[in-house]
Amino acid sequence: MSIFFSTPAARIPFISEEKTNGTLKQMLANPLPRNQLLLGKFIGGLLIISVSLVIATLISILIILFQQSISFGNTEWIRILLMLGISFLYLVVFYTLSLFVSAVVNRPS
Repeated sequence: MSIFFSTPAARIPFISEEKTNGTLKQMLANPLPRNQLLLGKFIGGLLIISVSLVIATLISILIILFQQSISFGNTEWIRILLMLGISFLYLVVFYTLSLFVSAVVNRPS
C-alpha cells in the first residue's frame, strides 16, 4: 500500500528539479529528442515501480501459501492476477500524472 502513496511523491520533483539544477538544458543540448527523453524517464520509473509491485505481491502470496489453513483455488488465483493488473494500471495512471506535473511545474517542491 505504501507503493501507491509514495509513487506520486517521488516523481513530482523529478523534471522540475532538473530544470532548476540546469541538467535538463545539458541533456536537451545533445541530439536527443524530447519524446525519447520523457519516454526513457517514464519507462525507467515504471520498471522500478513494477518490480517493487511484483516483489511485494510475491512475498504476500508466499506468506499466505505457508499458512496450512489457507488453500487457493482457480478463482482465487484469477482474482490475485486481476488485482495485480488493476494495481499496475493504478500505478501507471498516478505515475503519468506525477511526471506530467513535474514537467509543467517550474520549481521543485
